[in-house]
Amino acid sequence: MTLTLPTIHLNGSHPNDLLEAQLAGMQACRALLDALPNPNPRDYYPQGEGVFAAAVAQYDAQVVAVHEILAQLEAVAEYINDERDQRDQRRRPTKGEVK
Repeated sequence: MTLTLPTIHLNGSHPNDLLEAQLAGMQACRALLDALPNPNPRDYYPQGEGVFAAAVAQYDAQVVAVHEILAQLEAVAEYINDERDQRDQRRRPTKGEVK
């Protein structure tokens, strides 16, 4: 998947706000990973053979999906951070320069 990245510019959201939003999303993904309930065989065996395996596969797919979202948020956060740093470097006066 190709990520659509925000443009850091004067009329847009402040990069710190954009970064904080990504970090909050990352934190929520990590909390979700901790909160996802692991399937327990005793909750599935009355339904017959193979049902527990299907529940485990479903759980595994959920974990993969959350990790994919987390990776996307991390990539966007890294981009925003890099763009913010580059912007700040352009704004800083060099040694001996008066602004």
